[in-house]
Amino acid sequence: MRLLPRLTTHVRHRAKYFDFEVVRGQEFVFTENGKSIGSPARSLKQFAASLQDCPASSVGDHARRGDFSRWIANVFHDNRLASDVRKIEQRYRLGHLDDVRQLMATLIQERYGVSH
Repeated sequence: MRLLPRLTTHVRHRAKYFDFEVVRGQEFVFTENGKSIGSPARSLKQFAASLQDCPASSVGDHARRGDFSRWIANVFHDNRLASDVRKIEQRYRLGHLDDVRQLMATLIQERYGVSH
C-alpha cells in the first residue's frame, strides 16, 4: 500500500488542547491568603472556567506575580498564549486593568477556537 500526497494542508485541532488534562502536580491551584480555594484547574478549559468563579482579589494576586503566564508556558508549552497572558498581567500590574478574569478567559477560549 502506498499513501498519496496530502491534498489539504494540515490543520492543527487546537480545541483538543483546551480539554487536555495535565498530570497531578501540574494543575493550577488558585490561592488566597496562602490557602488554596476552589478546585485545581487541570486543563485550560477548567482554568478559564475557574477564572470566572475565583475572587478578583485572588486572580489579581496571581496576575501581579505572573503566575498565569508562567504556568501556561511551563505546563502547556504554548509560548504564544503565555506571551499574550503576560501582556495582560503587565497591564494589570501597571494599573491599566481593574479585573483580568473575563479578558484572560476570553483570550484562552479564542486561542483554542472555543466559543464563549
